[in-house]
Amino acid sequence: MWSDPLLRRFGAAQLETLIVGLVLAVGVAGFGAAAVRGVDHHAPPELLDWQVSAIEDLTEADRAIFSALSVAAEDISWMSHDSGEWPAPEELGDVYLIPPFLKDAFWDENGRLDWQLLSSADASTGGATAYLGSGGTASRQSAYLLVFDQRPQGATYSNQKEIWVSPDADAPPPGGYASRRLILAGWKRVVAHTGADESTMGGGQ
Repeated sequence: MWSDPLLRRFGAAQLETLIVGLVLAVGVAGFGAAAVRGVDHHAPPELLDWQVSAIEDLTEADRAIFSALSVAAEDISWMSHDSGEWPAPEELGDVYLIPPFLKDAFWDENGRLDWQLLSSADASTGGATAYLGSGGTASRQSAYLLVFDQRPQGATYSNQKEIWVSPDADAPPPGGYASRRLILAGWKRVVAHTGADESTMGGGQ
């Protein structure tokens, strides 16, 4: 039963509407606060010092090469899976017409890179396959390293791909392709978002 003063002031129907509105307002406010806390809690972690953001840290030419390499990596992976061999940069460009290996207008506008196949993994024993792009002529251009971590046949994961950049456009081939070796040589792994995928340094010794 509503109290007589409230009934006289609002009427039963109006008072009930007021109470329902207040309950809804409190519920919405609580949901909003929870949503804000959830967003803060799930915010992506900061990039580690051996990572760079493809969106925020790369130059225009670097972003173009990174995007092209990301697409090319899928094609290269399938070619290796189908043939058991890793295609040479010349084959990727001249035969399959795949940027950034293809010497076309895109190649000319984004540094005229020289590509090398540094190492080729064996499908049965695993290992690393690496493509190095260096000697770029674009302003503040990096050197690029596309690394495939080839797992032995039957492994759960195969052909894990990473793209690394060096601030030295003429960076020499690294001494190894494990993350720690690349980091010590001044390379940084490119991530395509604003947070890090992992919280610890990957790769072997």
